[in-house]
Amino acid sequence: MSSKEKILEGLTKSLAAELVPHIRVNAIAPSITDTPLAERLLSTDEKRKATAKRHPLNKIRNLKKLQMLFCSFSRMNHYGLQGKYYT
Repeated sequence: MSSKEKILEGLTKSLAAELVPHIRVNAIAPSITDTPLAERLLSTDEKRKATAKRHPLNKIRNLKKLQMLFCSFSRMNHYGLQGKYYT
């Protein structure tokens, strides 16, 4: 786990502990994602394969799938355990 992921994990845990029980805190740390920012890293098939091997899932995330995950995660958080809607 990289230091950035550890920092994100620590921040998430701290916020969750401070805001409990009224606010639920979640974090998504998707690893490498195919975006314009990562274009230079992923410009050839060889670079894509080498980059994917360095990450735990051995693959490069697709931005559309990540957006769908985030949106479904957001919608899920509006509902409590009894299905009550929170805004």
